[in-house]
Amino acid sequence: MMPVLYGYNLYPDITITCTLSLAVFLVDDYTDRLPVGLVNVVLNANGRDLKSIKNRSHYYLFFNVPGDVVHIRVESDYYFDVDREIKISQLDPKHPVETIRLQPAPCYPFPAGTTLIRGMVQDSQENWLAGAEVSTTVPAFDTLTAASGEFVCYYTGLRDEDIVIKEGKRYLKGGEGGIIPLRVLYNSLSGGIDLTEVAEGEVTVLASPIILNKTKKPKNRR
Repeated sequence: MMPVLYGYNLYPDITITCTLSLAVFLVDDYTDRLPVGLVNVVLNANGRDLKSIKNRSHYYLFFNVPGDVVHIRVESDYYFDVDREIKISQLDPKHPVETIRLQPAPCYPFPAGTTLIRGMVQDSQENWLAGAEVSTTVPAFDTLTAASGEFVCYYTGLRDEDIVIKEGKRYLKGGEGGIIPLRVLYNSLSGGIDLTEVAEGEVTVLASPIILNKTKKPKNRR
């Protein structure tokens, strides 16, 4: 029986030379480790999708890729999809590695004890908004809303200076007045909420959706 490796038949008497064009390495943005769940990595070159070969070191390998400018698409169970343009000629030919950090989506299985802020985003017509930009400045964090309009902000590596203690309980310190300003942008729409008493190691769930309205243009000053 002919041996098979990575789905290809092996012919002992034939030598096949392949050139490694690109290796993609994925990192979980929450854990700084390998991603969890199912992950699919596809490269599109000259309008044609090429599947990767995953080696034992968890690199997704692409050989003999035609052209120079390619698009990498990463789809997964628990992370936001990634679509990135890469110019192969700009990579180190001896180490053509592109590292991609995957940001957890709201469905990510965060472990107990993670400091989270969960909420939903709508427009004034009560439509759930996907792809809205959600951010906090103190502590700093950026994410997006999922197709359901849901978002999750997760905080790791908190230091003592990021925490304030009230009545024996630990909370995120926030900015002036202990406020954590949460802001949302979506095209010409914007909105937000000021949060206080976000407990460390707990899940803070917003009681109602954040409603976005058209951003008011500043009046011209004469």
